Amino acid sequence: GQLTQSNQNQQRKRNRRTMWQLSYPISNKEEATRLSQLSHEGMQTEVLKRCRHWHAPFPDMVKDTPLETIWGTSLLDRDPRIFLEHRTSLEIHGRVPSRVVVLGDAAHSMTPFKGQGANQAFADGPLLAKWLSKSKLDSAIRGFMTEMANRSGIKVRASREAAMKLHSEDCWEWMLQQDKPRNKGGDDVTAVFHGVQTRHVSTLLRILKERGVGASLGSKLDDNIRGIIKELDIADALSSTSSGH
Repeated sequence: GQLTQSNQNQQRKRNRRTMWQLSYPISNKEEATRLSQLSHEGMQTEVLKRCRHWHAPFPDMVKDTPLETIWGTSLLDRDPRIFLEHRTSLEIHGRVPSRVVVLGDAAHSMTPFKGQGANQAFADGPLLAKWLSKSKLDSAIRGFMTEMANRSGIKVRASREAAMKLHSEDCWEWMLQQDKPRNKGGDDVTAVFHGVQTRHVSTLLRILKERGVGASLGSKLDDNIRGIIKELDIADALSSTSSGH
């Protein structure tokens, strides 16, 4: 009956799980260390304090989060070029008196803002195997370290830049600059606002801010944005065209 269905819906809602993450820049290393050493309850309190002006339901979601699942840490990175420099300093007649090879996060830990950490780690294993299969040990390790550092170092530095820009006041402008046009024309869609002509994105952002259109609208947010895009007639032609299959 209707009561049974209602109970099932309530049970499904109770069983839902949402993962949330809060990141923010800290220039003081001691403060970052202090925050990472807070208790579960202390971290929850810190998040609620920093987000006290955020709209519902975020505060309630944080309050309802089981304390034992809340944790925090400093986000640090490591440029793998330091290992090349260190290895060179240890070499004696072209050989290194060590039986240790580092790869993955041990060699090139990075912030998560480019989504490349695990990808770079996965790539290290096959690369090491390739070098070991075609060269003598010392040459293989040297070749692996050089190629690994050159490849992953690019991602480390790009991820560092993304971390700094995504936590800055010019976040949107930077994201727009990262977009690659889909075609050579000037009205291509962007990854930041899919379906909006590139040259009109800044106008859209300004109007959204002026009209107070933001996450506080909850489930009505998408409809409000779509309505403004239609009102301004700035939809990308490619994304607004539909076809049957």
